[in-house]
Amino acid sequence: MFNSTGNNFGAGVIQFKDVQESNYIVLNAKFTCSPQSAEYQAAEVLEIYVPALSIARSTIAGVVARYKERGTSYGYPYIYDGGTVLKSWVKDANTLCIEKLSCFDDKQEIIIYIQTLYCMLGQGGNATKGKEKRITATSEDNALRFSTSYSFCVVFEKWIFYHMMFDGAS
Repeated sequence: MFNSTGNNFGAGVIQFKDVQESNYIVLNAKFTCSPQSAEYQAAEVLEIYVPALSIARSTIAGVVARYKERGTSYGYPYIYDGGTVLKSWVKDANTLCIEKLSCFDDKQEIIIYIQTLYCMLGQGGNATKGKEKRITATSEDNALRFSTSYSFCVVFEKWIFYHMMFDGAS
């Protein structure tokens, strides 16, 4: 586990859980930032400064960004939450980059989830085998119905790959 040493978009300190090997890293973090801040508006790419990572550069990987938009219209509540996947990469051993999309510019706050495997750029490696485990998941009041055929996790020594597919939502 480590904390960021800074960033160029005004998000404050970001805490990361990590697994670092010679040719890949797995990072896990959640943070919020405001597209209305001057720092965010001045940034072309969102950069997070971190202590030295075990890899110097990575391939592009995805992180999730979302926003909450809720209110009342004609006396009825509405939820227009949204989000997307953003490109992310390790620029150098001390900088993690996330693409900045203009579709978030009018939002008050965005939430970014980094739950990502970054593979070292230009570095091959031997594949390691994990153990597949079937999982079942339920949501409160069965509002989300998860696929039992396509939901699974693969367990490695220091991390897991988790895939969950839902069949429907009420």
